[in-house]
Amino acid sequence: MQRNIGVAFAHSVIAYAATSKGLKKLELNSYRIEQDLESHLEVLAEAIQTVLRREGLESAYERLKEFTRGKTLTLPALRLFIEKLPVSDKVRQELFRFTPQNYIGIADKLVDIAVKDARNVL
Repeated sequence: MQRNIGVAFAHSVIAYAATSKGLKKLELNSYRIEQDLESHLEVLAEAIQTVLRREGLESAYERLKEFTRGKTLTLPALRLFIEKLPVSDKVRQELFRFTPQNYIGIADKLVDIAVKDARNVL
C-alpha cells in the first residue's frame, strides 16, 4: 500500500498546478459584480434586522419578512421602510449607511475562525 502513496501525491500536485493555472486565467468583472450588488438590496435585511433587534424593536424579523418576502427591493422603497421605523434618528442614519457593498456581517470573524481552525489541523 505504501508504494501507492507516491501516485496519490503526484496526482494531487498535478491537480493543484492545473487549478492554479486555471485560476490565473480568470478575470474579475467589477462592473457585473457592482450591478449584482445593486440589484439585490435584500442582502441588507440581515443588517437591518440585527440593528432593530439590538435596539429592542419587537417583531424585527416579521417586519422585514413582510417588507422583503417575494418582492424586488428598490432603494427608494428601502429608504421609505427605514424612515417609517420607530427608531431614533441616530439609528436611522446608521441604517441608511448600509449598502450591499459595505455590509459584510460577521464574515471577517468567520474567516478568522476558519483560518485558526485550519492552522490547528496543520
